[in-house]
Amino acid sequence: MEKLKLYSTNNWAVLFFSLIVCLILSSSIASVGITGNALADEEDVNDYREYPAMYPDEETLQRWLDSYYSAPLANIEVDKVVFTNRSSSQSLLDHLEYVPSERNQGSCGNCWVWAGTGCLEVALDQQEGIKDRLSVQYLNSCDSGIYACGGGWLYDLADFYDPVTGESSFTDGTGKCIPWENDNAEWQDSGSTYWDGSSDVPCSTISKVPYYPITSINEVTVPTQNVGQSEAIANIKYMLDHDNAIFFGFFVPSSGGWNAFTNFWRDEEENTAYNIDAWCGI
Repeated sequence: MEKLKLYSTNNWAVLFFSLIVCLILSSSIASVGITGNALADEEDVNDYREYPAMYPDEETLQRWLDSYYSAPLANIEVDKVVFTNRSSSQSLLDHLEYVPSERNQGSCGNCWVWAGTGCLEVALDQQEGIKDRLSVQYLNSCDSGIYACGGGWLYDLADFYDPVTGESSFTDGTGKCIPWENDNAEWQDSGSTYWDGSSDVPCSTISKVPYYPITSINEVTVPTQNVGQSEAIANIKYMLDHDNAIFFGFFVPSSGGWNAFTNFWRDEEENTAYNIDAWCGI
């Protein structure tokens, strides 16, 4: 891959356009540290294990937001953005080796690794014509600078893989994507939780050959804030129309918001869209 860009958006109004979703419970109500466990009771623990979310403290949450706001904007040709509604849908799943039941993080709070790796897979096929499933376990096991089940953001994934500016303390952890089919590279941390503190798979046990080299990788933001809703939606459609996967994260302000979403996820049909407007401004 010559130069890989990871596109992110962080906007309430565009959930149904997202390719892959990460859910974050804002610490404005639940002051849970990124490496601590302050879940209230056994029912909360069971919900977390079934539908894991990231519980950042305020410092971590601010770091994620700073990364989002400081990232360069995606290159969008304004004259080619279509603002009208379309009846057709757009899917990038053809770029992936996609079996839904196999993309299950379990109780590990590393949705950001799954989402970012999915973006890498789409870019690998879009840029190089190579459709291959990439290892999520690789980052979980080999980035000694962060425990992946403890939450993270797209820039954390970009830093791990970037051979130029990468901040991974594991020397062999940047500049290469590892196929899922490599020895011991399949997902194995599904039983971990963010308070466990370590991966179940030592990095040294994962085969690093073969691999796909990366010469450069960076996070790029799709303009969805401080613009009108129609423009935000049009910008996202533009990126999807050009075969760019989008990392999408949204925040809920309380455990009530989290419970409402998990009830929707558990009980509703796949073709039902979730409306999160009720949690805006709270």
